[in-house]
This record gives sequence, structure tokens and C-alpha cells, in this order.
Amino acid sequence: MSHLTLYRKWRPQNFAEVVSQVHITQTLAHALEESFISHAYLFAGPRGTGKTSVARILAKALNCEKGITSEPCNSCSFCNEITEGSFIDVLEIDAASNRGIDEIRSLREKVYFAPTRGRYKVYIIDEVHMLTQEAFNALLKMLEEPPPHSIFILATTEIHKVIPTIISRCQCFDFRRIPFKDMVNHLERICQLEGIEIDEPSLYMVVKHSQGSLRDALVFLDQLASYGKRKISLNEVTSLLGIASSELLAQVGEMIRERDITSLLSMVKRLHEEGKDLKRFIKDLIEYFHNLFLALEGGEPLLEDSQITQEAQKFKSFELIYFIEVLTDTLGEMKYSEDLKLLLEMAFVKITKPEGNISLEGILYRLGEVEKVLKDSKFIASGKTEEILEMETQKVSGEKRELKKISEKESEVVSFETPNELEEHKERKEKFLVDIGKVKRIWEVVLEKVKEKKIAVYALLLECQPVRVEDGKLFLEFNRQAQFHKNEVEKPTNLSVVEKIVEEVLGFPLAIECFIKEREDIPKVELEKELPQEAPLPNLVKLVIEDFEAEIVDEGDLREDMR
Repeated sequence: MSHLTLYRKWRPQNFAEVVSQVHITQTLAHALEESFISHAYLFAGPRGTGKTSVARILAKALNCEKGITSEPCNSCSFCNEITEGSFIDVLEIDAASNRGIDEIRSLREKVYFAPTRGRYKVYIIDEVHMLTQEAFNALLKMLEEPPPHSIFILATTEIHKVIPTIISRCQCFDFRRIPFKDMVNHLERICQLEGIEIDEPSLYMVVKHSQGSLRDALVFLDQLASYGKRKISLNEVTSLLGIASSELLAQVGEMIRERDITSLLSMVKRLHEEGKDLKRFIKDLIEYFHNLFLALEGGEPLLEDSQITQEAQKFKSFELIYFIEVLTDTLGEMKYSEDLKLLLEMAFVKITKPEGNISLEGILYRLGEVEKVLKDSKFIASGKTEEILEMETQKVSGEKRELKKISEKESEVVSFETPNELEEHKERKEKFLVDIGKVKRIWEVVLEKVKEKKIAVYALLLECQPVRVEDGKLFLEFNRQAQFHKNEVEKPTNLSVVEKIVEEVLGFPLAIECFIKEREDIPKVELEKELPQEAPLPNLVKLVIEDFEAEIVDEGDLREDMR
């Protein structure tokens, strides 16, 4: 007897056996019990989630010899024939290979004939989105005026390609990807019944590789069972399915943390020579960093592994986000390139040498760490020598930030005998902590955070720039045409937003002072000379009055306005 594949052998035969689609099966069961039967159904969702299986169960429930029921008996001749696909009144059509107008016209000619044996003629059209526009129009005519004995069940993985007029005439059901835990439990039960030996990590790998498709998971399991003679090990799973092992992913993570680009390039070369799928490897690596990110941020990792939690502590969130961004971009570039090895090598170079690719998250984190150190009370020294840390903040283009210790001259002794000396020391320390150069370097960060908080204030600040820090104040210089912007920024609510964000990013409070920039290109004396002393441009005023039938409402001094 020929072998029956697992996904066919374990196809659900009633609504109770369908995995993780209770919102659909319960609705259909209740409708059958109350005889609320629609003439058309549309099942949409990812592959391997039970669309065709539910369609067959519905067909059996409608034509079971025991009557319309929510629980088909699966023992009568009608149920058995529908299960085998030989029942004459249940027709399954693959729209991918029968997508033209002629096939749908032929169907329309036969749809009005009464059922031969059953109560209903059920038409299951799989991958309905593959139909042509003309075929859709012909199908629409049948759905508008269906005969009472005909029921259409449409299935698709891409509902956005189905025309809206078809969707509006169907009861739509959205099938969801099967959750990880539900699929693991289902496969464990099948393995026990089939006598397949598989450990938990291997089963997790199979489920992860199937990406929410139960049919794909059963196909992989069938393949592995044949390869390992019903005894499956983790090495067989990673080798046969081309999945990167957890040990390899952990090694890559350690190499990246140590910035060991030599070992990473050697590893890429080895994978390439072994014929490994580099796209699959990048996907596994993205998922690995995703798990670390979830573990670090208190989320629920896709794989429940204590080792994941330990490895996550070695990284910071912004680093993991950066890794995922680079690898995702590389995966997209691989669609248009033949040299996948080169792209992966470039990705690892970007990750391990991020000097030119520092993200905003990384800049903010480093800035915060430096400010915490500089604000530490330990740097108010007592004794012979005061050591202070100076941050060399570099441009956002990506150069490294470093902390350098600067020791005061040995002859200088910090000791505060009077309150005045203490105040002088605080002023020197504040001047060291905040200067206009530092403010200019972090000004882009301030603008971005203001944009997130209040975009209207962000737009106003685009018309100014910081010019100096003095007496605990940050002076913002506005263009001469930006008087309105200056006035709006100076409103207490807006000014408070800017001051709070400056303190948050800078780590030091500064009051905001706004002023209008003086013109530097024309001296004020020369400007006054250029202004006429008499009534300005009387001829022009007269011309405006004559041509536009205008009238003078008010008179002012143009010279004062021009100043």
C-alpha cells in the first residue's frame, strides 16, 4: 500500500479537529444548526491554515445523509466520497489553472442544473484571486443571481486581489496563522500516534521553519521522519531544512559583540562553500536578534529558552535594532544581486564597524551615559587633584565618542575655603559641562525630539539656530523675517517644551532666550541714508489708486516700517 503523506492523513474531518480557527468553525457550526446558510463564502488567509479543509467539512455538513448538521458523520457514503474528492455534487476548481473566461462560462452553464445526489451543489474555487478580470465578471453574475441549490466557497491567500464586488456578495472569514504553541502541541500528538521520535528543540525548529502553516510543518515532519527512520535529531533538522542551528547563531552573536570581523568573514566563506542558503541564514539571524530583543525588553521570545535570556544581557536594545535593520536591508538587496556572499560580508562589516552608521538611538544612549558620568558628585573633588571627564562629542556622521581624562596641573589644588571660591568652581564646572559647541552638536537631536513631542514647535525652530550659552541661558537667533516664529516660540507653553527637551538631551537645565538677527550686510547708518526723508513714493501710490481703484485707509511712515 502506498504511503499517505501526513498532511493528507491528518487533514481535519470535522470542525472540532481544525486547529486554532475557532472564530470560524464556531460561526459556521451555529449557522448550520440554525439553517442560516449563505449562497457564497470567502475564506482568506495564509497557506496551510485550513481554508480548503473547512470548505470540505462545510460541503459534508450540507450534504450528509443524516441531514444538514454541524457535525458530519464521516461514515455515510456522501461524507466518504466528499473526503475522497469523488462526490459528483461537490466540485473543486483550481483557479490558478482554470482562470479564463471560458472555464467560468462553462461553469455558469452547469450551475443551474439541480444536484444529482446531494442537497446542494458546492463549488470550491481555490486561489480565486488568480481569475482574470473577465472571469471575475462572469463569476459575479452567478453570485448576483445564484440558484437556490448552489453554494460557492471561494478560497484565496491574497484577498486584496479579489475585486470588491465579489467580496461584497460573500460572507468573509479571515483565517489566521496558527500560533506557535498550538502547532507544537498538535505535532506532538501526531508524533506520538505515528511513533515518530523527536526532541523538543527539533520540534521547535520544524514549527519555526513552517512560519504558521500547519501543512508545511507536516510536510517537513514527514520528510524528516523518512530521512531519520522515524527518529529525528536536531542535526538532521538543521541539515535537511537548511536552518542555522542555535549554537551557530549564538557564535555569530558573540563574534559581533567582540567585533571579530575576521571570524565572521571566515564563517561566511564556509557557509558559501558548503552551499548553504545565505538568504535563509539571514532570516534565521534576524529572528535570533528579534528573540534577544524581546527577551531584553520584557517581551515573550518566540522560543522559550533560558539561554536566550542570558545572551540578551550581553547586548543593548539599540544595538539589536541596528543589527536587524542592517540585515533586513541586506535581505532586500539580495533580490536584485547575484553575489549574495558579498552582500552578507558587507552587512557584517557595517555591523561590526558602525562608525559611519551610528543610529539616533545609539547617539542618544552614548550621550546619556556620558552625562551621567559628568554629573556624578564624585567629580567635585577634595584633596590635591581634581579629575574630570571631558566628552569629545563628534558629528552625527558617525565618528566614535570617547571619554578622555584630563588632569589638572599638579600645582593646582582644589580646596574651597570660602563660599565665593565654591561658587567660582561651580561656574567653571557648568561652563565645562555646557558650551555652545556642545549645544550645536546635539541640536539636531533636540529638534527630532521636539518634532515627536510637538511638531508645530519643531517647524518654528527651523527658523533659528543656537548662537551662545551665557549665564545659564541658551540664546536662539531668528532670521529678520521670522518675527512671527520668535513670538510663537516665546509663548510659555511652547518655550516650556523646548526647555524640557534641551534639559533631557543635554542633561543640564538652560533657559531659552530668543532674539532677532541684526542685518550685517548693510550698516544701520547707510540704511538710514537710503531711506527717503519725504513722503515715500507718491507717484507709485497714485498709480495704484488709479489702476486698481484703491483708496487710502491709513497713512504711515515707510521709513519706520523699513527699519
